[in-house]
Amino acid sequence: MIRRPLPPLRVLAAAAVVLGAALWGAGTGEAHKAVTSKYHFNEDIFPLVRDRCGRCHVEGGVAPMSLMTYDDAAPWGESLRLELLADAAPPWHPLALSARETDMLLVWATGGTPRGSLGTVLPPVALVNAWGSGAPDVLLKMPAPFVLAGAVNDATHEIVVPLTGAAARSINAVDLLPGQPAMVRSATLLLKTADGTTRELASWLPGRGAAVPLASPVVVANGASLVARIFYKRTWKYEGQDLTDTSTMGLYFAAAAKPTSGKAPAPRP
Repeated sequence: MIRRPLPPLRVLAAAAVVLGAALWGAGTGEAHKAVTSKYHFNEDIFPLVRDRCGRCHVEGGVAPMSLMTYDDAAPWGESLRLELLADAAPPWHPLALSARETDMLLVWATGGTPRGSLGTVLPPVALVNAWGSGAPDVLLKMPAPFVLAGAVNDATHEIVVPLTGAAARSINAVDLLPGQPAMVRSATLLLKTADGTTRELASWLPGRGAAVPLASPVVVANGASLVARIFYKRTWKYEGQDLTDTSTMGLYFAAAAKPTSGKAPAPRP
């Protein structure tokens, strides 16, 4: 009987390592994805999504998921890829991505969604819910809180607020500060005169970061009111919960024209 020589110990050790890794992967259900992306979340993708998406895709924001940590963003890689390829950015999102930014997200999402350096500690990103253009000249609060009942997914609520402190003033920008940012999806702001006539001032969307400028300044007449039609929609995170909103509208007045000296301009040479 011919005995075959035993393999060297180093070969057996290598085989054991390979077998152990295979069994671990099978036991945890992890599939090995080839990493082909030249972009990594910690170094490349995080700064992009923080600056471009952080007003909505943050914990407590209006978007359905946060993208502010690797563990938050990586499971959504395929969904991001499909959305970007379909050019289906959220309809309330006012900030379009540049071609380079879109390419970075696509390469990362399709190339294995690599994390990057494990030693990198990313700064936490908190929800920002503040007046992007500073405090408005006039604050208009909702007359009463609006409740989106747990059994209702979306609703439009209209409020009317008298502009008693703004008569004869000229408005050049408007804004809205959500009381419950997770469900305020959009708003239309209108000016209503004493005879009931209305004219649209602006459409508000979350994530702008600044007040909405009017196409041209509008003078507020006596007896006028502001009408706000606010559209609410819950995300899956708040399924079945009652959500309450007490949004505030803000008006920005045009700067008063500086008085002229009354002197005739000097003749040109």
